Amino acid sequence: MNPLFDKKILEKIHEKSLNIIEERGIKFHSRKALSILDDAGATITGEIARIPGEVIESALEKAPESFILAAQNPEFDLDLGEEKTHLSLDGCAAHVLDFDTGKKRASSKKDIETMATIGNYLEEIDIISPMVSAQDSFKGARPLHELDGCLSRAEKHVVTESTVSAREARGQIELAAAVAGGKDKLRKRPIFSNFICTISPLTQDKGGIEAGLEFARAGIPVGFYSMATTGVTSPVTLAGTLAVLNAEV
Repeated sequence: MNPLFDKKILEKIHEKSLNIIEERGIKFHSRKALSILDDAGATITGEIARIPGEVIESALEKAPESFILAAQNPEFDLDLGEEKTHLSLDGCAAHVLDFDTGKKRASSKKDIETMATIGNYLEEIDIISPMVSAQDSFKGARPLHELDGCLSRAEKHVVTESTVSAREARGQIELAAAVAGGKDKLRKRPIFSNFICTISPLTQDKGGIEAGLEFARAGIPVGFYSMATTGVTSPVTLAGTLAVLNAEV
């Protein structure tokens, strides 16, 4: 058994993460997020929020042990309470090798549609995500085109990753609600979810976190990728990196 999965080691990493959040704090560039944390009992100094461990623990206890990542076709719904690994497409790359010419070029919405079609067909793939970026669309509307490219070609749950503002999040919610049959139906069966990236070390981006707040209000699941790099934006040791990574998430 991998020693990293030993219960005592996991508990120690969790405790160290709580210490980091409470003593060092996390930088939030969003005043909206800082206001929420202030109301919850955090100590705010400038853009740094130092959050007591008991506040974090209380929030974790309120989180559901399981929830469904819904799909347009209920046959592909995913229960995250199951002890099962779900495989997803991933990427958001800015270039592709053209399917026909084999030459490198900027990626497009059509590429996203093609890859979503393939991913929807493959039994091994559980989740659809834009593998490339819709470089041929207006930058401010790019996340909407990427979500549309997936929803229009796949019946499975969709995960988006390139949302960097509250405005873009609201646009994606409106689009998904139109597909799901309204915002109430989308809340009951969220057919897409979103991942937001941290800025290591220990920083949350303004646009990303405010997009996350918009998704949360609409009932859209939100996940976080820590971008910690061992020995660069996190400690050189694996244990230290895991503590920082866990704290950011």
